[in-house]
Amino acid sequence: METMAEMTGIMNETRELLKHIVRQMEGYTQRIEELMREITRIKDGQNDIIAGLALYERVRRLKESLGTEERPAETDENTWDSIQAYCRNCTRMVPIIEPRASFSDEHTVVEARCRNCGTMVVRTLL
Repeated sequence: METMAEMTGIMNETRELLKHIVRQMEGYTQRIEELMREITRIKDGQNDIIAGLALYERVRRLKESLGTEERPAETDENTWDSIQAYCRNCTRMVPIIEPRASFSDEHTVVEARCRNCGTMVVRTLL
């Protein structure tokens, strides 16, 4: 009789242990499903990025073949050399030196000095 009681106790402990393992496996299964959904979402995002890059590259090649590729902006030194502003002292348009640009209401305002007399001049660019 003692052996039967011992065997029943061992079987009950084993049953409880198996229930605990099954509950943990269900939790792991749910977490694995969540991770799979997240991986799928990331892969979709990567595919969108790759498609966007491919489109960008095609457009760039098309512009290049048509000769409409945008050229890099000139350096500040070159662009400032060509800008002139009206000097009240010299009463004419003059080349500028020491330019400082600021932005105001969609316009660029350039404050500088007259290259001839050093008077402060201002020019608004579109």
